[in-house]
Amino acid sequence: MKKQYLGAGLVCLAATMWGFDGIVLTPRLYQLNVAYVVFVLHLLPLIGMSILFGKSEITNIKKLSKEDLFFYFLIALFGGTLGTLSIVKALFLVNFNHLTVVTLLQKLQPVFAIFLARILLGERVGKNFVFWTIAALMSGYLLTFQFSLPHFEVGDNIGLASIYAILAAFSFGSSTVFGKKILAHSTFRTALYTRYLFTSIITGLIVI
Repeated sequence: MKKQYLGAGLVCLAATMWGFDGIVLTPRLYQLNVAYVVFVLHLLPLIGMSILFGKSEITNIKKLSKEDLFFYFLIALFGGTLGTLSIVKALFLVNFNHLTVVTLLQKLQPVFAIFLARILLGERVGKNFVFWTIAALMSGYLLTFQFSLPHFEVGDNIGLASIYAILAAFSFGSSTVFGKKILAHSTFRTALYTRYLFTSIITGLIVI
């Protein structure tokens, strides 16, 4: 039970840090190329992790099966590359003036994750889980729009930004499902390092 509370607390901490990043840090990079921003966002943590424990994780990566490496590639492709590129592009398109719409649409991530987990992993969705999922989405809506309806202004790229936000939600949800396929064979540190390694390679090639 204590591990569950710790896990929930760490998720809340991660969400807080992501929120701080999206509102305070990333807006200052709007003049840069989107692919370059995503590449650096993954390269710098990769360098830090390489200094701390890169040698041991490279050894662990060499021990992974081809199937695990394939799923790591999918995680990096969808979660690290497509998802991050899409959400950063969405924010850049609206010049961070319509964060509410982009933020709400990205909250569809759990919907895609649940749907894909049912198809790819064969997981059963219980009634209680459905209830809390709906409650969470409604809470996200209230946090974003309060008790008003969303509005789309012409000429603000909001339509295209919304498409990118939905693509980001699908990509992150897919990455979550793919991650469950490999976590049984890897530690969370190996999973984190491998994801950043593969994502840095993919986004580096895009930048080049």
